[in-house]
Amino acid sequence: MKPLLVGECYDGECLGLDTPSGFRLCAIMGVDPDDYVERYARMNLCGTTEWVDETARRTAKMVALNAVCQIGPSKIVLLGRRVADAFRDALS
Repeated sequence: MKPLLVGECYDGECLGLDTPSGFRLCAIMGVDPDDYVERYARMNLCGTTEWVDETARRTAKMVALNAVCQIGPSKIVLLGRRVADAFRDALS
């Protein structure tokens, strides 16, 4: 299973190459855009342009539980402070 990159939200997009965030990640990681799409699964905790704490915590909990139950990715990369805080809060 591909490593999962978890971001906040960007106009409902999923860290795709049609967003500035996706292109920045490619540059930071030093990967070609085609490799980025091929190598990594991507998702956002909130699917809108607004951050909603409860939605983020609920989604984070689902992602973490799926990983623990081995039905989700075993490697999860949290992108940003709010994402990390949502996972911490969801699991505490």
